[in-house]
Amino acid sequence: MILKMYNPFGLLHEQLLEALKAKGKRYFVRQAYNRGWEPGLKGSFLLRAYAAHERDLAHEHFQFLGQATGAFLYDTQDPEHEKKLHIAASQPAGSSSNQISHPCRQTKF
Repeated sequence: MILKMYNPFGLLHEQLLEALKAKGKRYFVRQAYNRGWEPGLKGSFLLRAYAAHERDLAHEHFQFLGQATGAFLYDTQDPEHEKKLHIAASQPAGSSSNQISHPCRQTKF
């Protein structure tokens, strides 16, 4: 019998990305999420969305990750970052799994 662990994080998709942006989310911090990896994927990443006024917190989160594999700070005001987020949200076959986390109110790094 093979047991599969429950994954509490939802997949990022276009509609969710647009809804988050409509709610004022501007920054997205990406980090590796090895437990989300499955055969056939290039990688698995967890994204945490931050509002424009949470810029410093987003930067602190990103700095905390250091040189971790896959770490990236997206700013949706940057056209290249926006384009990459939409590619991630499209979840192309054979690519990485991009999942979105739900923010904790008392995040400390």
